Order: sequence, then structure tokens, then C-alpha cells
Amino acid sequence: MISLNDFNRVVDRFPGTASFHHVLSVFATCLAVQPLLRLHTVQGAAREVTGWFTSARNEVTTAMETTGDFYKEGEDALGPNDEERRRFQEELPEILATVPRTRTGVVEGLRVKPLLVTTRTTCIWCRNPGGLPGNKPLQHHRRDIDITLVTNSYTKVQGRLSVGHCYGCKADYFPDRVVKKDIDTGELRQFYVYDTKYLRISKPAKLWVERSVAIAQAQMILQHQTFSGYAAWFNKTYGPNGFAQEFSQAGIRQPAMTDEQSYRMFAEHMVRVLGQTLMDLAPDTAGVFNTSFDPTTEELVIEANEWFVTSQRGILPGALVHTCKDCTHAKRYRVNVLEGQQGHAVAEQPDDGEEMGLAAPEDPDPVAVALQNLPSVPRPNTLVNGDGERVVRLAVMDGKEAGHAQARFCDEHSAYNQICGIVGCHDPVVEGSKVCACQTHQEFYRKWNARFGRTSVYSVSRAKERRTLNNQTAALPQAPLPPMPGLPADDPAAPEDGNSPQSPWVQDVRLIVDAWHYIGHRVSDILCRSRCNPAPTDGSQPDLVINEEIDGQHVTRRAFNTEAAEQLNSWLDGYKGALNRMTDYNFDFVLYCILFLRAKDWTFRKGEEERQRRRGEAIREARAAQQAEAAIGEGAEGEEEGEDQENDADMQYEMELDED
Repeated sequence: MISLNDFNRVVDRFPGTASFHHVLSVFATCLAVQPLLRLHTVQGAAREVTGWFTSARNEVTTAMETTGDFYKEGEDALGPNDEERRRFQEELPEILATVPRTRTGVVEGLRVKPLLVTTRTTCIWCRNPGGLPGNKPLQHHRRDIDITLVTNSYTKVQGRLSVGHCYGCKADYFPDRVVKKDIDTGELRQFYVYDTKYLRISKPAKLWVERSVAIAQAQMILQHQTFSGYAAWFNKTYGPNGFAQEFSQAGIRQPAMTDEQSYRMFAEHMVRVLGQTLMDLAPDTAGVFNTSFDPTTEELVIEANEWFVTSQRGILPGALVHTCKDCTHAKRYRVNVLEGQQGHAVAEQPDDGEEMGLAAPEDPDPVAVALQNLPSVPRPNTLVNGDGERVVRLAVMDGKEAGHAQARFCDEHSAYNQICGIVGCHDPVVEGSKVCACQTHQEFYRKWNARFGRTSVYSVSRAKERRTLNNQTAALPQAPLPPMPGLPADDPAAPEDGNSPQSPWVQDVRLIVDAWHYIGHRVSDILCRSRCNPAPTDGSQPDLVINEEIDGQHVTRRAFNTEAAEQLNSWLDGYKGALNRMTDYNFDFVLYCILFLRAKDWTFRKGEEERQRRRGEAIREARAAQQAEAAIGEGAEGEEEGEDQENDADMQYEMELDED
């Protein structure tokens, strides 16, 4: 341990005008370079100044000049601080020798309990009485609470929680939320703080985490990690028996995170991310996300679905106003499409040489004849981007078999929900239970519900397992499945009716088939060729094609990626196993969140690419300007040399005349 005398011997080397923060920063750097000094000591028997000592001296010098405001250059070459800085550098070897040596560069046992407190100093709602400016200041509420905090270094430390309180509206201010009683209903409401640095993920365990831990978890979820998988990785790596245990500091407890806490951390983090995004998009109407007081994870997710998913109609925040050049294109008109192109052509696909025009065949097709009398294809709605230009966006859709876990029985067999769930028993269930009034069945159901009854993202799959008790099997009654019905002829979505010119899909909707499926449809389906072409070059849909001139040749390509849905489905396959085992509310929330994270990540990557492109252009322009300046300079030098040569010739001629 470092004594106070050791610390004073180091502090005495500093000028008296140095700030306390500066002294501590340099002292901490002196401690951090101790491993380098230990290696220097071993090598120092042969050399007084080794590379180890030079590296340590450079680290301390950098800290000395970059932290605090004392060691700054003077106004002239030898400013008022230069002499004191030079003296400190000369005494640096003695200072480093004065600092007590530690093996790891960290003072063992030096721990400060983190204090979690709200960042607000005044109440949001209450103004100062008597017409004084500002809002009421917050007061300390009762006593501090002992909590456990998982830091951004994935260590578990003991901390203290201080709660602010407003005695006007009786609101309690926590670091991550504000609790206030609703005036109309008298119900306690919990308002979530979006920019908090800490998140509470377990009230019974009084467990908190730093926000950076939740941010890292969200990035792992984006890479197809599950919540239980994250908890397993977390515990195996940083838990009591984890791989990082041998590197942990003495006396610091290592964390153990449960599956429930892993999912709660994700939910707490994402409701704040989504809320902040909506607040940025519509600060006047978004409001602050709030729930009932201390909701369970299930209640939190259900209210989050109502606030974000349902109210936004499932649309990601900002999706309808996003107008980047990869997602939207400038509005185009028929004159923008080159003349002489066949209407069937699919950009970027080789022509098979067959005639695919819309001319009627020898035997007139009734569909082709009817198509001649159809109204013109409706034009797409347009947006206005940041530059005031009208742009068009294409919505690419596809189906995906990744549903959530269903109830015990479908609607057709819902009557079985009223029958005891024990196989072989047909007695009616007791209200609020899934079994009958039999004590044996009730006892079994109690044990089953205690172990598997928590329907969540991590336990639904286990709830499907079969368990036995007293020779009774816990399984659902087996009911015969009905035969799969065929497509009825009068179904509005059936191909027979959908391919009819009188179908509302043909009359009012512009449905475009993706390029891959269109290749197989265009030969025999004239309706597909005329109304579902993903890149018609006959001018009927100029927004779907882009004409460019490359090396003097006109090139036509698709304006949009019609395979975007297929590519997204391929990415969603990584979540299919987890999504299929979720309840409906968890399914909606998690799917909405991962799609939001993917869109946010994609936008970030595109922004980075755009910044790199602009940086490259700036470098090329600067390089071209330098070359132009160099060329101008060379030309000027050449002109000066020519003038000098002319002057020399004139002087030589004059000298010759004088001699004559």
C-alpha cells in the first residue's frame, strides 16, 4: 500500500500553482508505467537509460503536458511556465523512483464506491414559488441505497444509489427514470430518462449496469446472438469461474447474469433508444415513454409495443422520411427513358433473343385484349428530400415463416383449452388454471408452472418438454389435424381471379415482381409482363429504370434492388429459432428492435462510406491543386530563366560594343 508520506514526496515535486486534478492525473500515470520501470530495473544493470525507461518517461511527459492547464507554452519562446516544466522533466527520474513500485501498475485495494444519482438538479414540473425564476431544486430523499453495479470493464462492484425528490409534486428522480403520481388517476407513472448512463436490470437483486454494457449487448444481438447465449457468454467469460477470473483484481466481485436480466437489459436499453429517436424526429409530439410503476419485463414489453410498434403502425422511426440515394431516386419521366427499347426488357439480364413485345399473338389472348382497355398504370407517390428534389421510393415485400409461439390450441380446437391438460383426463379446468380440480393434477401443475410458467424468450422452449409425475404425462391432448384445404376458385387472392383484368389488384394496385421471379413469368404471363415488370423500358414506369452513358454507350439498369426482401429474409434466418419460441409480445418487440438496429447500422455504414468518399475526393482535389501550383511555379521559373538569359545576352552585346 502507498502511504501518505509516499504520496507527499511525489506531490512536493509539483509547483504550488498546479491544479489538484493535474497532480492526480500525472500521479496515476506514474503508477501506470510501473511495469515498464520494473523491466527497466532488470535491464538497468548494464545501462542507465533503457528503452523501457524512455517509454515510461514519454508517457508521463505526455500526461504532464496534456492534462490540466499548468504546463502550457508561454507567449514567447521562453514563457513563464517553460522553466518549471523543464525542471520537472529533469527531476522526473527521481519522481519515478519515489513512486512505490507495484507489479501491475495498479494500487491494490484502491477502490471508490460509485455513486449513482440523477443528472437533473431541478424538478421538471414544479416552478419556484413566489415568482422566482427557475424550477424547484431537488432535495435528497430519505437514505442512500446499497446497489451492485456491473461496470464497463465487466466487473461487479458495490455502489450507492441516491434518489432526488421534489416536495412539490412528490416526484422521485432516479438515474434512469422519474416516478410521479398521475394527477387524474392517482396512479404512479414511471418516466424513462433517455440519456442515462446506468440501467437497473433487477430490482430484487438491486443490480445495475453501465449503459455501455447494454450497447455492447445490442451489437451482439445484431450478430444473431440470443439473450440466453449472451448471458452464458457473459458468465463464462467474466463470471466467478470464467476465463477472465485469473486476470481479475483481488477483492473485486465478478458478475453473474441470468437470462432474465439479459433480456431486461436489452428491453431497458431499447425503449430509451427508440424513445430518443422519436423525440429527435418529432420533439413536439413524441412525448416521453412512461409505464406503470416498477413494471415486470412482460409489462414493460407490452407497453413498449403499444407506444412504439402499434402507434407507429409497425413502421421504423424515420423510415418514411429517409431519402438517401441508395433507397430513393429522383423522380423521372417518360422522356428520360431511351426510345426503341422493348417493353419486356429486364435491366442487367441478357436478352434471350426471343420476341417478348406485347403484340398480340396469332390466336388473340383474351387477357391481352382486355388489357388494352385497362386504365393507365397509377404513378407512384413522391417524397421531397433535403435538397428539395422529388424522389421515389420502392417498397420491397416478401413472406417469411418465422412466427411466434402459439397458444395451446388453434381457433378451430380452442375448446380443448377448457379440458384438463393432463393426458387421459377430460374433466373441465378450474378457472385460472390449465388442469382440473384433482389435487394430484393441481400439485403437478403448480410444480410445472413454478419451473416453466414464465413465458419468455428463453424458457418457452423448455416449457414444451414432457415431464411425468405419478405415472401421469404432462402433455396436451392429441387432436387430429384437419386436411389442408386447396385454394377455392372464388378466393380473391387465388391465381385464377388475380390474373383477371377485372381484379382490383390489376385495376388499382401496382405490384412489381422481383427480377429473379420475373424471368420465369414473363414468357407465358402477359399480365405479369405488362403490369409487374420490375424494369420496363417502354416508358410506362420511368421511375424503375435509370439510363446512363458509359464510354459513349447508353446503359440501362434497374433503379431499385428488387431482391432486398430476399436478402433481408436470409439475414432473419439467424433469428428464426429464437423468434419461433417467443410469446407474441416478445416477438413483436424483439423483431421491431432488431430491424431498427439493422437499419441504424446500415445507415451508419453508408454514412461512413460517404465520408470516406468525400475524404477521397478532397484529397484528390488537394493533390490536383498542388500539382497545378507546382506546374504554375515551374512555368514562372522558366519565364524568369528566359528573361535572365535575354538580359545576359543584352549585357554581353553591350560589352562587345564597348570593346569595339
